[in-house]
Amino acid sequence: MSHAASDTPTFLKQHDASVMIPLAVSGHTLGVVALGFNEPRVFESRECQCLLETGHLTAQALERARAYDRAEQARADGEAYRVRAEAEIRERRRAEAAHQESEARYRTLAARTHRLYSLSAALSEAVTLDAVARTVVRQGRGVVGAAAGAVALCVDDDAFETLYAEEYPPPVVEASRRFSAESGLCTTAAVASRHAVFVRSFAEWQQQYPRSAATAADGGFTSAASLPLLVDNLPIGVLSFHFTVPVNFDPDYQALLTSVAHHAAQAIDRARLYETTQRARVDAETANRAKDDFLSIVSHELRTPLNAILGWGTMLRDGSLDASRVQRATDAIVSNATRQARLIDDLLEVSRMVAGRVSLDLQQLELADIVRGAVEAMLPTAAQRGIELQTDDLPRARVVADPHRLEQVFGNLLTNALKFTPAGGRVTVAGALDDGEVQVRVSDTGCGIEPDVLPHIFERFRQGNNTTTRSVGGLGLGLFIVRRLVEVLHGQIVATSAGKDMGATFTVTLPVVAASVPEQSSSSDADRTEVPVGAARRLMGIHVLVVDDEPDVRELISAALDNSGATVTVVESAKDVIATLMNSDTRIDVLLADLAMPEEDGYSMIRRIRAHPDPLVAHIPAAAVTACARQDECLQAREAGFHLHLAKPFAPGALVEAVERLRGYDHCQRLNCAS
Repeated sequence: MSHAASDTPTFLKQHDASVMIPLAVSGHTLGVVALGFNEPRVFESRECQCLLETGHLTAQALERARAYDRAEQARADGEAYRVRAEAEIRERRRAEAAHQESEARYRTLAARTHRLYSLSAALSEAVTLDAVARTVVRQGRGVVGAAAGAVALCVDDDAFETLYAEEYPPPVVEASRRFSAESGLCTTAAVASRHAVFVRSFAEWQQQYPRSAATAADGGFTSAASLPLLVDNLPIGVLSFHFTVPVNFDPDYQALLTSVAHHAAQAIDRARLYETTQRARVDAETANRAKDDFLSIVSHELRTPLNAILGWGTMLRDGSLDASRVQRATDAIVSNATRQARLIDDLLEVSRMVAGRVSLDLQQLELADIVRGAVEAMLPTAAQRGIELQTDDLPRARVVADPHRLEQVFGNLLTNALKFTPAGGRVTVAGALDDGEVQVRVSDTGCGIEPDVLPHIFERFRQGNNTTTRSVGGLGLGLFIVRRLVEVLHGQIVATSAGKDMGATFTVTLPVVAASVPEQSSSSDADRTEVPVGAARRLMGIHVLVVDDEPDVRELISAALDNSGATVTVVESAKDVIATLMNSDTRIDVLLADLAMPEEDGYSMIRRIRAHPDPLVAHIPAAAVTACARQDECLQAREAGFHLHLAKPFAPGALVEAVERLRGYDHCQRLNCAS
């Protein structure tokens, strides 16, 4: 154990004695243990043996410590490897789960896309609104997986009307055909907010939408989606889906539901536009047919009396009639001309009514007197046709109305009843009072009214048979005029019939008044009551100036006035009027002038006359005798300076009465009229 000085470690050289003990295990030296002493020392064999044993044990301990460190390091490394492995496994599992989720989402998206495509394709084939609604619900349920579905449209701003519903209980379907937009309904909330309403549980339903919760309970539904159908951001309805299981309504699912609603809104809007276009086309075709029918009827009705007028007139002109037939010819000419004038009056009356220009002379009058007068006027016609016309008890009731218009109403109703009642039939007029209203019924035993015609009986140009085989004539305007006149008088008229050959009844209802109503002045200028021309020479001493560009009209007016004793001067144009009026040799008392004339019309002429400095010229009483018979033309003539308006064709008696009225004006009255 002693060592040379060169082998001794530096720190031992400071000591007087030292010893170095090797640390060896299994033939391998791990190191040494050096011991230093401050005094010289000799080591005995026993001490050396002890030191060697100590070194051996120390070497074993070091070996065990190294082995332990290596084991601990290996364990730590293994643990790190395990942790890294578990992290890698978790990451791999997460990636696999994400891959599986992505794959599932892809498959779901592909399936939804396919179903959306199928829905879009089906909607493109659906044309009508009902077909679109049915397709939206059936295909939409498949797309979103709903148990039930319905489409409801907004109507009247405060209600919904269900177009189609599927898989709901019958009581729910019946109750939802038309329902009010009340609060507490999912549909109301969806339309009001213009956003989808999602209900995830029945408890949420009861809390937020109690009115809809009742429907959910009846159908056994747990969740629902109410989707507004928007067109240009305006709600037109609601698409509803109901589910029997709770639904989470995640963003992807909400996007799917919104897409279905978008497709549905577009298809419904397109279907409504299509149906509107179709209705417009049908209405246009119907209007064209009605126009053609109307023109055909008008042509027939105007040509028929015109044929008699021309035929008999030609034979009278040619002198080819014997004396026995002259009276028949003149009667036929007057009768057919009157008939043609009545047809033209009806056309003008309808034109005024459609334009809302119905003139009324409102008075408080006894309705029974008007009805009896209309019946008495039709008695000769009824007797001629072999029809019994009778009047039952009519109640005494006062109404506010225009007597002429009421006569027109009941005259048209009686004419219509007699027209469609065969010989041997009966027309009955009866009345009754009911809760402040008076009813007058005109019933007949005639051909009746077909059920499909009855709803249209008051339309213009409508008769039960508008074909060339019809048995009665006329333009089909009488009942239209009656309805409009009754409505203007704040009443109503209803037609009833049991069907063909079962007769018909027309009931007019008017309000009864208790207090009197001040009479208003009539808007008509000259009545058309026929005055016997030859009864008296009523116009003796009256000088009349007639202005008309038609020679036949000038001749007719001259003849009618001559027969009543008037002196007549005629000119054919407006330019000669003032010169004639200024002629002191031909003092004019009354001026009758046409309106539509070449070079200068009657409006311009009367303005020049009213502006003339000579009072005798400026204040001449004047009447417009013209075929310009519209109410606005009548008002225009009065505003221009005419005192009266007499529409062509006119009865000779009406012309004589008009001249009498004009001649009765004194200078002061003329001045007031002109101003």
